Amino acid sequence: MGQIFQPLLFLIARSTADDLQKQVEFLKAENERLRKRVPRQRIFLKLDERNQLVKLGKDLGPAIRHLITIVDYSTFRCWVRNADGSTPAPGKGRSRITQVIRELVVQIANETGWGYSRILGELKKLNLGKSSRQSMKNILVEHDLAPGLRRGKGWWSEFVKMHAETPWQVDFFSKLVVTPSVAIE
Repeated sequence: MGQIFQPLLFLIARSTADDLQKQVEFLKAENERLRKRVPRQRIFLKLDERNQLVKLGKDLGPAIRHLITIVDYSTFRCWVRNADGSTPAPGKGRSRITQVIRELVVQIANETGWGYSRILGELKKLNLGKSSRQSMKNILVEHDLAPGLRRGKGWWSEFVKMHAETPWQVDFFSKLVVTPSVAIE
């Protein structure tokens, strides 16, 4: 009797698996058609939607790479890591400027009145890490310091205002003097 039911059970199981396979193929084809009609904009998922995709996709393992279309595979892997509480992948981009260098930049700016370009040049001469002009500027702005040379006394505009009357007198009333070695104005 067991010999009769076993093939029948396999037939039922196989037909169910075949039906499921046909359903999956249909849903994949339907999903592809829908994705073609959706504009190429980012799709933002709610947290519960994301968690549901993670739950269903985790069981598929690496095969999800060929199925997933709503986000990139690396994004899905990041979601899985976050759901598992694993350590996050290392960040990309430039590393942050250390606090010691930040303090040094502020100290140089306060003591010398230099702008961010000159400070950056001095740091490069000292071989103190890699940083950009924009980073120097951001540090100075964070500490309420003007990033350019307009700190403290002795601005060029102040100099010109203080001596506005003097230069025109010198320029108009000069006389050329010629000596045997050099011509002097």
